[in-house]
Order: sequence, then C-alpha cells, then structure tokens
Amino acid sequence: MQSDFLPNFILCNTTQRFVRSSKVPPTQKPSVPSAKPSFYCGTQDLNAAHQSFARLHSGFFGIPHLFSIVKLLGSRSLPWLIRALLDHISNKITTLEPMISGLQEAMPKSIGLLSFDGGVT
Repeated sequence: MQSDFLPNFILCNTTQRFVRSSKVPPTQKPSVPSAKPSFYCGTQDLNAAHQSFARLHSGFFGIPHLFSIVKLLGSRSLPWLIRALLDHISNKITTLEPMISGLQEAMPKSIGLLSFDGGVT
C-alpha cells in the first residue's frame, strides 16, 4: 500500500475508483509461474471464466478490493493497517512542510486584483 498504491494511484471522481496515474511508469513485477490448468481453477474452461471475472476488477482499486482486504486481514488487523498508512502520510507531510514554508515566504504578501478593464493582457 505504501510503496505502490499511495504514490501511484489517483482518485477518479466520476467512478469513485483509484486508477493508476499515467505519469508514473508501471512497476516491474515478477512473472507469474506457469503451471498445469488443474492447479489453478481445475480446468481450462474454469480458468478462462476466472480470468474474465478477474479482468472486471483489474486496472483500478475500489470497493471490491477494500472488501477483500478487510476479509483477508480481519476486523482486528484493519486498525493497524490504517495506522501505518496514516503514519506514512504524516511522514510525507512532515518532509514537505519546510518546502511549503519556503514557497510561502517567496510569494508576495498581497496580490492585488487586476482592473476589470484590463482585458486578456
């Protein structure tokens, strides 16, 4: 979550899903080892059905994935995940704080509005 999801995904407000940012190159993951079809879902037909179902939930991070994480971790471990994510975000904000202060000092104290008659220029 800290090394892939937080830095590389953005919220699409229309679909309410997190999608991978186009500005970040995809992460290199190890290839999936090949095995006989009977080791996956039983038969090639069942494997194809599972792949078509899994394709519906690929390419984004949304509510189905959150439900899976809660089911996998259980309700007792979920607060630890949230605490770790909040600590990670807090550390990122702490490292950005001096830069933001520097930008605030460099900006003019007041910016006057241009006259209405000024036009585009």
